[in-house]
Amino acid sequence: MVNRRGFVLGGVMTAVATATGGHTADGQPVVHTRSGRVRGRVSGPTLAFTGIPFAEPPVGSLRFCAPRPPRPWSGEFDATRPANAPTQDVDPALPQTAPISEDCLQLNVWAPRAPGPHPVFVWIYGGGNSSGSISLPPYQGEKFARDGIVFVSCNYRVGALGFLELGEITGAEDRGSGNNALRDQILALEWVRDNIAAFGGDAKNVTVGGQSAGALNTATLMALPAAQGLFHRCILASGGADMVHTPDKATEFASHFVMRIGGVQRLRNAPFTEILKAQKEAQADFSGALPYRPVVDGTFLPASPLELLRRGNARSITTMVGHTRDESRYLFSPEQAATPTAEKLLSHVPPTKLPSVIDAYRRVFPGESYGDTMLRILSADLLGIPSLRIAEAQVAAGAKTFYYDLHYTIPSGPFGRYSAHGIDVPLIFELVDTSFARTTFGYSASDLSMAVRVHATWVSFIKTGLPGDALSKWPPYDLGERYTMTIAADSIALPDPSKEERSIWANLT
Repeated sequence: MVNRRGFVLGGVMTAVATATGGHTADGQPVVHTRSGRVRGRVSGPTLAFTGIPFAEPPVGSLRFCAPRPPRPWSGEFDATRPANAPTQDVDPALPQTAPISEDCLQLNVWAPRAPGPHPVFVWIYGGGNSSGSISLPPYQGEKFARDGIVFVSCNYRVGALGFLELGEITGAEDRGSGNNALRDQILALEWVRDNIAAFGGDAKNVTVGGQSAGALNTATLMALPAAQGLFHRCILASGGADMVHTPDKATEFASHFVMRIGGVQRLRNAPFTEILKAQKEAQADFSGALPYRPVVDGTFLPASPLELLRRGNARSITTMVGHTRDESRYLFSPEQAATPTAEKLLSHVPPTKLPSVIDAYRRVFPGESYGDTMLRILSADLLGIPSLRIAEAQVAAGAKTFYYDLHYTIPSGPFGRYSAHGIDVPLIFELVDTSFARTTFGYSASDLSMAVRVHATWVSFIKTGLPGDALSKWPPYDLGERYTMTIAADSIALPDPSKEERSIWANLT
């Protein structure tokens, strides 16, 4: 989403050999992929392979091109070093722990030591499509592999390098460049299809999931014709399916960027430091918010992902979707939310209707300040209602769907009694002891039992398509009862718990 501060041996070697194809003399696992052999490492009860190339480096003349499969290599690729982070400005909340490079189209794999086939979970990170990487500590997959899942995370190009639509500026050869980040993700999924069996994974049992922009991208992958058949379930944590650009809007931002970089002749030879500077300046020039979005180009992405979901493009994909209760608390204080700048971020509320929406919220949630009311509206507008619309579209299309609203809070943490955007990530990964979890949200060892339950729910869904009962009994969502899991210290699934708030938005469309 938006940056808030500028904005996660011995006896086992027979199993290792069975799952991966071999090991070195010093016990490191070796796997044969279609591009060549990769050498990983043993990480506790799992095997870890990091920084595996799934594409040619998108550098030089390939900078704004669609990704290409990697060239085969000889010998063993050292998959014990961290994957490079995509080119980006550093988010103070999640500082990069790996080198930043345009040569970033790499992926990580954590696998159980036991032979497969195991279900596969592919993670798409968030970061507003302008930051993030698979090397960040909150996104390490050991706990999933410990629990019998082959965990894969893939880098994709962020910012202008992944979302700059140049077709109307430089010509037909660059048409579609605004969706290159999505093409990166599709190529990674094709790599999973072609190679994951060598790591003990089942290519016919793949779940894709993400949080924030990662969930937005996952929803787009669900709808994309080019991604059909590459995965079978999805988990969308705080995303949406209608945050896209028209070609005109995408070209507007690209024009600002090209001017700031110094013209089209500089696009492929400017150093990445100048790319980042031009990005920042173009964002200031741009008339819209959140410039890095998928582009509805009529071919690769024929329509808004939400519209494609409503047409049934993902009816075969079992879906878990939800959000946190207080998403926008990560981005704004009540004072900031009460300003015209915050109001301009609203995507689903026409300015003429905002006063009536505020009045309706004050009736449903009386006694709150104007800033607190606006925080509720911003949370719903940015992520709550878009998540709900995905659930509704999937159910209407015939897909089994589970919907949740995460209310878990850490009263002693920076957000107190609020469930801010991103507070779910340490729970999903069962990693409450990272610096990100402790510093950003106030997690401690006392939250581990909650993380165990949430993580177990994700594991159950990835393995079976059902969330299980680690939280409590969780019925599927439908358009009648609308059972919603409230994820909290005492989780419970209730029929339509947000009916009054939902009705406010129903009257806007």
